[in-house]
Amino acid sequence: MTVDDACRIPHKVVRDDLVKLYFQYFHPFCPVVDEYDFMQVYDKIEDDELLGKSIELPLFQAMMFVAFGVGVSLLPKNLIPSSLTIALPRSTFLQFDF
Repeated sequence: MTVDDACRIPHKVVRDDLVKLYFQYFHPFCPVVDEYDFMQVYDKIEDDELLGKSIELPLFQAMMFVAFGVGVSLLPKNLIPSSLTIALPRSTFLQFDF
């Protein structure tokens, strides 16, 4: 994997779902960004280039990583590969019980 590969953002359909997950499940507990202001900017973004110019990439990637973690935590336990639970100590997982 190259640095460019690591810095790629997900396709729009995926990132739209991740943004929804972020604001629905994580944001209420840790409001790092203003949802209204963020969505004002995000809803106007039509392509990846404009996203990179409108939102700071490290912030957006952090939001995507958190949302991905939330999404995984919402999966039934039998769908999470056992390799993930063995590779990481239990304390590294955030528990979301909704």
